[in-house]
Amino acid sequence: MHRLANLLLASTLAVSMTIPAASASAQDSYRDRNTQYEADQAAYNAQMRDYNAARFFEAHEAWESVWLHAPQPEKTFLQGLIQVTVAFHHLQRENTLGATRLLTAALRKLEPHSPHFCGISVAPLCDDIRDRLESLTAHPYNLALTPPRIHLL
Repeated sequence: MHRLANLLLASTLAVSMTIPAASASAQDSYRDRNTQYEADQAAYNAQMRDYNAARFFEAHEAWESVWLHAPQPEKTFLQGLIQVTVAFHHLQRENTLGATRLLTAALRKLEPHSPHFCGISVAPLCDDIRDRLESLTAHPYNLALTPPRIHLL
């Protein structure tokens, strides 16, 4: 599994492990966190599958389910990935202005994490985003852009 998902999931599980297992409420809390761990793992897998299959709306929904309870700085990083995903959903709907704005916002969130963060090679991702922005500037009605690849370390 991808390191970003592992990091987010491990932080959720680590918090649950600090609760004494003696009380019923602690056991319930542990079960809840374990359930969240499994949900995050499933969401991550769904996001990658959907993103790679150009199902961008579904991919963004999967990322958001993890983003909602992610700690910083992972939360901001995930928001950047979500913005890239939604930008390509906008392109599928022929909204180049929305795509351009979201790619620009995503770049601002992802660049500080370069060259890599949480198992993702951020530098090539940012290069791909810049390339797509240049293409959209030069040819605003080019809807056939390939989405940036997410390179895993």
